[in-house]
Amino acid sequence: MFHKSVDSTTTLLHQGESFVDNTCLGCTIMSPDSAHPQQDIQEYEKFQSSVSNLSTLAQHWERLLYTTGGALHLQKSFWFSLSWQWKIGITSLATISQHPGTIKLTSGAIPDPEIVPRIEPTATYCTLGVHLSPAGTTTESFHILKELTVAYASVIIGPQLSKEEAYWSYIL
Repeated sequence: MFHKSVDSTTTLLHQGESFVDNTCLGCTIMSPDSAHPQQDIQEYEKFQSSVSNLSTLAQHWERLLYTTGGALHLQKSFWFSLSWQWKIGITSLATISQHPGTIKLTSGAIPDPEIVPRIEPTATYCTLGVHLSPAGTTTESFHILKELTVAYASVIIGPQLSKEEAYWSYIL
C-alpha cells in the first residue's frame, strides 16, 4: 500500500503483515509513479481499480501458499474496503452498498473461482482472540469483552476458591 502525506512530503510503502495463520494484505488505488493523477479518475473506477489490484494480489498469495504445501480456506477469509464518502465536506467510510465489489479466487487444485466474503469497514472480527474493526472502532469489542467479564464474574462470585482454583478458573 502506498500512502502519501497531505503535503506530499512523506511517503510510506506498506506491503502487509503476517503472524501464524493471520495475514493482512492491502493495496491502494495507484502507485506513486503513476502517469495519471488520481483526481482524473472517477470514484467508481478508482474503487474498482483497487478491488482488481487486491484480487490479483490475493490470488498471487493463494498460489504461493498452495505451491508451498499450504491452503487458504476462502470462507474463513474476508476482505474490506476503507474508501471514503464525502458529503458537504464531511467524510464517512463507504458501506458495501455504496461501493459494491466482489473478489473471486481459486483455491488449491479447484479451478472454479469462489467469492471471498466481504465485511463492512465498521464490522468487528476476531483474530487470535482479539476483536478488531477495520475502521478502528472499539464499541463492539468493548461489548463483547464486557459480556465475557460479566459471565465470568457471575460464575465465580459465589463459591470460595483457593488461589490455585482461582488461577485455573481464570486461564481456562
